[in-house]
Amino acid sequence: MTTKEKVQYIFIYLTLILFILAVFFVITIIVYNILKWSGYRKDENKKVFVDRIEKMKEILENNKTIDNYIGIGNDYYNLEEYSLAVSSYKKAIKIGGGSLVYSNIGNIYKDMGKYEKAEESYLQSLEISPRQPDIYIKLFELYKIPWKNRLYSPDAILEKGLSEMPDDPNILINLADYCRDMGEKERAIGYYRRALGTQPDNDTIKEELTKLIKQ
Repeated sequence: MTTKEKVQYIFIYLTLILFILAVFFVITIIVYNILKWSGYRKDENKKVFVDRIEKMKEILENNKTIDNYIGIGNDYYNLEEYSLAVSSYKKAIKIGGGSLVYSNIGNIYKDMGKYEKAEESYLQSLEISPRQPDIYIKLFELYKIPWKNRLYSPDAILEKGLSEMPDDPNILINLADYCRDMGEKERAIGYYRRALGTQPDNDTIKEELTKLIKQ
């Protein structure tokens, strides 16, 4: 056998090995998914989501609407099938899905520990609709997690929210609590007073304000 023939033989042998490995990998993934979804069907708490997904797939064949893609995305999310959920939400975006869809994607990326992508999705949600207190608070909670390259500090994102909604009590209370926890007494008092102005009967705010003033 010549050297050239040996090389050809080795190449064919390696190609065959790679092909077998690829087939084995595909079969493994298929079997894994079959077993996983079979397990979902046996779990009464998850079966409801599986049933809805199967029905929604049939509906989507002829009725590709934003609400339907969001619906199936929500069910995938409840099953912790995050990649499928994101895929469904992105399909909703392609046909006009708005701020809610970006927020949902942000929630998934946060759960996955992909904080930069979560930040990007939440900010995209705010670009579409800036007056969303819950999104500012979600970003605030995200920024309290230690990770690099954050675009804002926790208090800065809440202050940005206040620039859009100066009297939002939830943003004011979260910002006051944060300043209190960071030892910034005067800032905390100021935000608690503003929060109390929006909710004069809120006993919790009154108690926190009284404690800080007495310190």
